[in-house]
Amino acid sequence: MAREKLTLLLRASELFAGRKETPQIRRVWDGADFQGYESISPDGRYLSFIDWNNDLTLYEFATGDIRRLTNKETRDNSDGFALTSVWSPDS
Repeated sequence: MAREKLTLLLRASELFAGRKETPQIRRVWDGADFQGYESISPDGRYLSFIDWNNDLTLYEFATGDIRRLTNKETRDNSDGFALTSVWSPDS
């Protein structure tokens, strides 16, 4: 699946050939074990994800800072947990 998506991105980049701005492919982060519920903010500055304690967490691409928005301390510390996140249009 990843190879198929990469192929599509490379084909799309051909459409931009000769233009000033071209799509760039780069790794933005590989520091967390994702659970499949990540979401990039509309402004592209943050990645929200659920960590292994089921806390809602933000990763800031520019600085590499990771900030928990909820803090249960341990997975068993609370009955509540974050399952997913939804960004507002203004991030």
